[in-house]
Amino acid sequence: MADPSRPRCVFDCVVLLQAAVSRGPAFAVLTLVEAGALELLLSDDILSEVRDVLLRTEVQQRFPILSGEFIEAFLARIRHIGTLVDPVPSSFKFRRDPDDEPYLNLAAYGRVKYLVTRDRDLLDIMESRDDNARQLRRACPDLRILDPVDLLRELVIKSK
Repeated sequence: MADPSRPRCVFDCVVLLQAAVSRGPAFAVLTLVEAGALELLLSDDILSEVRDVLLRTEVQQRFPILSGEFIEAFLARIRHIGTLVDPVPSSFKFRRDPDDEPYLNLAAYGRVKYLVTRDRDLLDIMESRDDNARQLRRACPDLRILDPVDLLRELVIKSK
């Protein structure tokens, strides 16, 4: 059973990219994982997407820090501090954006408390009235989908 004092979470690719290249809110939530305040769940699909995005020429041009060595060190770091879940059953289909399915499936299978994202499709799903949203709410009644800033706010409020 999951440790309630250490909520499980899933970070989407953009949050992990931001954590790699800046010292902003995404970096702060990753630091909370390293400190043991959160348990980060990862999957092979998510790690592959993160590697692919960090290796894209346009991303590396925008963020020159992303050398091959830096990327491998970052991936090793998140693998070390995260919990790899493999395999992850594909039980949830997301018609609005199928590319987000690995995050939703891992969140559902891993019974996470937080899915951390800046993706509008994911952030909107909990308030949506479509079949996908109702299915997700039934499967994951405790799931909160938040951006990094809102997660930090929630964790500060809970710690008071």
